[in-house]
Amino acid sequence: MKKAKSVIIILSALCLFVTCVKKEKEYPTYYLGQEYRDYVVYKVGSYWIYEDSASKIIDSVYLFKQDIIMNDGNRKVNYNSEGLSENKYSSLYDTLIFGGGIPTERKGPVYNEIRLNDFIHINTNYFDGKIGEYNISTFYDSKRDSIIYINKFYNVKVFENKQQEYSYQPYKTYYAKHVGLVRKELFNGQVWNLIRYKVSQ
Repeated sequence: MKKAKSVIIILSALCLFVTCVKKEKEYPTYYLGQEYRDYVVYKVGSYWIYEDSASKIIDSVYLFKQDIIMNDGNRKVNYNSEGLSENKYSSLYDTLIFGGGIPTERKGPVYNEIRLNDFIHINTNYFDGKIGEYNISTFYDSKRDSIIYINKFYNVKVFENKQQEYSYQPYKTYYAKHVGLVRKELFNGQVWNLIRYKVSQ
């Protein structure tokens, strides 16, 4: 009888302890999504060669590092989300940094170009959304079945930056499905077109 009482007391204490333990908060989880991956996520070793339309200078861009991580919910954001960070080597500008993720719950992921200068400048080059939508100062202008600028590309999304912070900032970016950035028009008047590329996804 004493043994049975002891077991009941221990079980009761365990039940009380389990109910008193604070439950971890569960957050919803958002992923980059297939549409985003089709336009901006490529495997390490992919490269793009661009030409300045006026000077004919060439810039070769090579993806040499990439990390896709899961960002956990915290006091600042109440959701978990996938994030992307990349390093690309440019024959003109040395290392370029790109990043992506879901900065706002229930909104599509963004793809940012980060230029390290006297200050850090961040430009949103691409985001998943509907035509006519904004993501901060970047506007999703249009989607074209195809464009021809030196080469022909299909399923091209066009984004326009409505706020200039520096002269070499992209004013318009053109992204083709399964190719990536195919044209970039800068605020300073430079236009870069994709002339050759080799990508894998």
